[in-house]
Amino acid sequence: MTDMMDKIRFDDIAALTARKSEEFGPWSAPLEVPQGMVTTFAELTGDRQWIHVDTDRAEQSPFGRTIAHGFLILGPVDDYQKTMPIYMVCGPW
Repeated sequence: MTDMMDKIRFDDIAALTARKSEEFGPWSAPLEVPQGMVTTFAELTGDRQWIHVDTDRAEQSPFGRTIAHGFLILGPVDDYQKTMPIYMVCGPW
């Protein structure tokens, strides 16, 4: 996968600055995360914290609803990367 990446040395300030922009890069397609997916993930991992699975209690939280597990959201990251430019910041070694 590294052949598809632009390699930028960590100390090459000019190259890093050239990638800076006021505009965000392309976004991936939206991913719907329904409560059923969150609940299934909770059962599979054993992480049944109320903020993920108790819809009534979560309505009283600052979020106003349940929230997905962080690792559940990280799962499809590989698919997101296929649609975005990737840069590898590397050292001099």
